[in-house]
This record gives sequence, C-alpha cells and structure tokens, in this order.
Amino acid sequence: MKASTKGVVVGLAGIFAFWVWRRRNPQAPWHEGLLPAAAGAGLALAGCTVAEHMAETHRLATAPRAFISHHHGPDGWFKDHLVELAESEDAVLQFQNVSVTAPIRSSDPSRIRADLTRRIRYEVDYLLVLVGEHTHKRPYVLHEIEQALLAGVPIRVIKLDRRFKTPDRLKGVGARWAMSPKLGSVMRVLRP
Repeated sequence: MKASTKGVVVGLAGIFAFWVWRRRNPQAPWHEGLLPAAAGAGLALAGCTVAEHMAETHRLATAPRAFISHHHGPDGWFKDHLVELAESEDAVLQFQNVSVTAPIRSSDPSRIRADLTRRIRYEVDYLLVLVGEHTHKRPYVLHEIEQALLAGVPIRVIKLDRRFKTPDRLKGVGARWAMSPKLGSVMRVLRP
C-alpha cells in the first residue's frame, strides 16, 4: 500500500473509532475518546484491512460495557483473566471492560467515589461484582454496588468460592449469580 493511501486509511480508522466511542459515551469528556481513535489508527498501521478493523470496532461497540467491581489485591487475577477472555481473538466472553484500569490520581476518598459514581451511572450496561474472601468489607466495592442500585444499573455477581460472605447489599436485589468461577457459570451470568 502506498504511504499516502495508508495515511488515509489510518486517519479514517481513527475517525471511525472515535465516532463509535462517542456514540457509546455521550456524557464523557471528548478527550477520553482519543485513545479509541488512536487504537483504531494503530490497527490500520498494523496491517488490518478496513473491513477487519470495522468488524472488530463493531464487535467492541456492540459488546455490553461492564464495570468490574472487586477487591484489587487478592481478586485482581480473576478480573484480569475475564478481561483477557473478552479481548482475545476467540472472544469467549462478550463484554467491554470500562472499570478502573489505573489508580485514580487522588488521595481524597470523596473524589474517588465521585469518579466511580460517574463511571457507573453513565458508562456501563451492568456492574459485575467479583465476590472474594474480603469483598464484603471493601468500602469502594460497597459504594459501587450502592451506586449501581441507585442508578438502576443491572448487577451480575460471580462468587470466587461459595464459602465467601456475600455483601449484604447484594441480597434480594435481582442480580444474576454465578456461584463459582467456572467458565460455564461465568458465561451464563454474562450472557446478554
């Protein structure tokens, strides 16, 4: 492909990715969409055809957006595993991870809670709670559950072990449950 043609393809891929992102996230600040646009341009540079890029962008745009709420220490491995399954070429699971991927740059708990609230109210299709051994005591997980309930966001729950205590606020709220982290149970609970 000639350099000038490749430049046009890269530009169009970036514009298309930004457009799709903006339609899915109308409340978010526009500059947050630059990352999806750059990713679209990067796919074009990587040698993907426009059709392949559009198919991948469509898959991501139509996948439900999930905020994964968990205790970052001991339960982070399972979140990473779920995200890998959703982002792999086989895409065993269908969801788009919109949870916090990097620490929120603030030591002020009210600022952190405000950011979590904004994400849950405006950027997700459902809240996915991973119930580990200490989840029922984690203040930010409890805050995320409360915000999802206040905003009417559906909740899905995966218990990493049946014996782990469930946060009280998840009981009787109509959440979808997987009582184990086995792939079959997880696929059922995450099914649209």
